[in-house]
Amino acid sequence: MFLFGLAAGYVGVAPVRSVMAQSGCPGVPYTDISIFCAEIRIAYYTGITQGTTATTYSPGSNVVRDTMAAFTTRTLNAALLRGSPRSAAGMLWTPMAGAAIATVGSNPSGMVSDGADLWIVDGTSQKLFRVGHNGNVLGTWTGLSGASEVLVTPGRVIVSGANTSVYVIDPSQPPGAVAPFSSAPSAGGGGLAFDGQKIWRPSASATTVSLFNSDGTYLAEFGPMPTPIRGIFFDGTFMWLVAGDGTLRRVNPQTFVTSDILLGSAFLSAIRLGFDGQNLWVPNPENNQIFIVRPGSQTVIATVIGNSMNGPNAVAFDGLHMLVTNKGGNSVSVFQATDLTALGNSLLAPGVVPSQAASDGLNFFAIGSGNGQLWKF
Repeated sequence: MFLFGLAAGYVGVAPVRSVMAQSGCPGVPYTDISIFCAEIRIAYYTGITQGTTATTYSPGSNVVRDTMAAFTTRTLNAALLRGSPRSAAGMLWTPMAGAAIATVGSNPSGMVSDGADLWIVDGTSQKLFRVGHNGNVLGTWTGLSGASEVLVTPGRVIVSGANTSVYVIDPSQPPGAVAPFSSAPSAGGGGLAFDGQKIWRPSASATTVSLFNSDGTYLAEFGPMPTPIRGIFFDGTFMWLVAGDGTLRRVNPQTFVTSDILLGSAFLSAIRLGFDGQNLWVPNPENNQIFIVRPGSQTVIATVIGNSMNGPNAVAFDGLHMLVTNKGGNSVSVFQATDLTALGNSLLAPGVVPSQAASDGLNFFAIGSGNGQLWKF
C-alpha cells in the first residue's frame, strides 16, 4: 500500500517485509541506498522510479503528491504493458493501420469476440456468422429473422433483433437453420448484456429491459427508463443503461437498486459502451464526444472530444487502447486508455459505415453496415 508522507525508500516496498540493512545496491546507479535494495532495483528496472539525480535515490526524503502521482502512473503503465497479450505477442504498435479482411453478410449490425472467433449478425440476410480472426468464415447459421444483436455467454451464443424473438445457439454443434428459442414482450433494441446469471435485452421502443435466464428462457421485465434505451453494458459489478434523454442508470443486478445521473446530452441512436477496467466509456454520436464515467462514484470524470471523431457510436478495448468507430466519418479513432491521449484517426474505405467494434486483446475489428466489410487493425 502506498501512503502519502512515506519516505521514498518505502515506495514500491511489499506490505510485509523485514527491514534488512545493506551496504550498497548492486545493479542500480544510486549510491545512497542501504535498505530495500531488491525492491528499489525492481522499481528502477521497471521504470517506476528515475531517482532524484543520476546517482541518488534520496530514500529518506518525503514523497510529495506529484511524485506519488508519477510513481502511480508509471506503475499502472508498466502493469498494463507487462500484462497485455500485445506485449507477449510483440504487437505494441498503435493499432491504426487497418485493412478489410472479409465481407460478412450485406448489412451486419452486431459483432462480438469470444477471444478466439468473431460472431457477427446480419438482419438483412437473417444470418449469424462465426468468423476467424483472419477473416475466414467458419460457420453460418440461418433463419434468424431480424437479427441485430449478438452476445456470447458460457456455452451459448444469444441473438436478438428487431422482432420479439430470441435465438440460442450452441457453438459446439454444427451450424444450420435456427428456430426462435423464446420471445420477449417487445422487439429488441440497443444491445445485449450478461451479468453472469441473467441476460438483459433492452426493448426497441418500450422503456423496459427483458430479463432472461442464462439458458434463454424469459424471466421478467425491468424498468422503466425515462425514455427508450440506447445502450447497455455490464462492467463486472453494475449493469449500465443509457436512455435517449441522457439518463445513465446504474443497476445492481442482484438487488436491482438503481441510481441515475444525467449526462447532459440526448442519445438518438443505439450506442455500444465500453470499459477499460476502471472507467466506463459512453460514446455520444450526436455531439461527437465520449463521456468517461467512474463506476463507483457514478461521476463523469472527463469528456473526450477531438481526434476526428464524427458520430462516435461504438468502443472496444484491447488492454492498452480504446478504439472508437465513427459512423459519420467512415473512420476509427484510437485513444490511450490510461490518460485519454488521442493517438490518431484512420479512414476506412469510402462507403463503409462502421456499426460495431470488437477486440480479441491483440487486434481490433470493425464491421461496416451497408456492405459487410470486416476491418482488422
